[in-house]
Amino acid sequence: MKKFNKNYIYYHLVVDFIVIFFIVFCLFTEFFSDGEVPINEETLSKIILYFSIIFILAYAVKTVYSIFYYKTSGYELKNDKIECQRGVLFKKKSILEYRKIHAVNKKQNLFHRLFKIAVLTLDSGSANTGHIAEILIVENDKEVDRLLEEIKLRQSGKICDDEEVEIKTEEKENLYEFNAKSKFLYSLINAVTTLIVLFALSFIVLIVFGLGLPFLLKYIRNEDFNIIIAVVLYVLLGYLGISVFAFIINILVSFVSYYKFRVYRNENDIEINYGLFVNNNNTFKLNKIKGVVITQNLIQKLFKFVSVKLEVIGYTEGSNENNTNNTIGVLFPLCKESEVNENISKVLPSYVPDIKEEKTKKYFPFISWTSFFTLVFSGLTILIIALELVVFKVSSEVVLTVVLILTLVTLLILAFVLICGLFEYFNNGITINGDKLTIINGGFTKKTTVINRKHVIGIENITTPFRKKAGIYSFKIHFRANDQSNVIVLKNVDESLVEKLRNIVIY
Repeated sequence: MKKFNKNYIYYHLVVDFIVIFFIVFCLFTEFFSDGEVPINEETLSKIILYFSIIFILAYAVKTVYSIFYYKTSGYELKNDKIECQRGVLFKKKSILEYRKIHAVNKKQNLFHRLFKIAVLTLDSGSANTGHIAEILIVENDKEVDRLLEEIKLRQSGKICDDEEVEIKTEEKENLYEFNAKSKFLYSLINAVTTLIVLFALSFIVLIVFGLGLPFLLKYIRNEDFNIIIAVVLYVLLGYLGISVFAFIINILVSFVSYYKFRVYRNENDIEINYGLFVNNNNTFKLNKIKGVVITQNLIQKLFKFVSVKLEVIGYTEGSNENNTNNTIGVLFPLCKESEVNENISKVLPSYVPDIKEEKTKKYFPFISWTSFFTLVFSGLTILIIALELVVFKVSSEVVLTVVLILTLVTLLILAFVLICGLFEYFNNGITINGDKLTIINGGFTKKTTVINRKHVIGIENITTPFRKKAGIYSFKIHFRANDQSNVIVLKNVDESLVEKLRNIVIY
């Protein structure tokens, strides 16, 4: 069994030194932050000595662990499978057949590049290991590229012996490019979304403050108005500062995270590359894709853009060195709404979304229970607070002001519920076209999920006695996908779909 590249040890020596030094330094500065420790030359020397010993011991333990990890870890490519062994205290041996590989991901951060190594992870798509890749290999950058090529050939059955495979430079079809203009628009949309949320919260605060202002004016002296005006100005300046900061951060994140974002296709493989500080090279078979998810929030809808992601176990955004899944993988970070079907058809013709056919039947079920609980909870809260104020003999003006403010807040929450329900009512729906399901749901963010019938593993139908009488059902559609995102909820549609969806899982 071949060991990992030796540079992996040197990589950890440097990274562990930086991390442990930073932690010890933070503890050292925190030790003096309260000012209770009298500082003199003798005390300072002892404290520095103690923290130095802590640093040396921690670094020594981590170094020994890294060396043993290297000594006990390795991999071997065989005719029909790949074996990997790693671990120190708890050894783990993984065996993965080539035909069961879902995703092959190459990751390389700045320190990896410094030591000319890369991390190769292979995922089978198993539900039991959906949170982490089965196979992890740390090798020289060029050797990882060679392994990628060899694994592709073994998956396709083109080689079945132990011959060495040379890296071949083939012309790949570029299906999508996330250029600078798209990144700028992506940053702008994200920043505007953040600002609108902040504005909505600020608006609610101003309304509450405005209702209480007539009462406060009785107790505010003339000289206090200058303070109030200053506070308002500082709030406005703060809002402006947050706006600029949000825009700059979004630009930096989009240009760094999606640096040189490209989508390639080579026969039955799809390859997605991106990242500046952490370069991600993701390769997987087209037939391993479980679904396509198209999202569009209100701001994206205003500018007529959408984002597209893929449901492929093993392909995720923001994964760490061990390929721990965080979110489903991106396909198109930003795409024009009018071009999304065309772009998807280039990559996955069988996953182009259909126009919604079966729509939501009634609006009221979307808001019934939420509105009921909002009114009950808010009513009880207002009643309890008003009674407490009366018991403590607070003036009627204060009681009236508090009740008025709480009532207005309740009305704003209820308006939010009604508007959100309205969006859900217009968005929800489904189209069943042969073996393809196009499911649309969501409120302020519209979500269109396209999945194949063979990936559906179960369907729950949910209703109440009143809704059943009106012929209204909701459904939970379970399908094979990433570990934490395998349920789609379809709300309040006609009962005729019960039989149609039941037939989906019978094949």
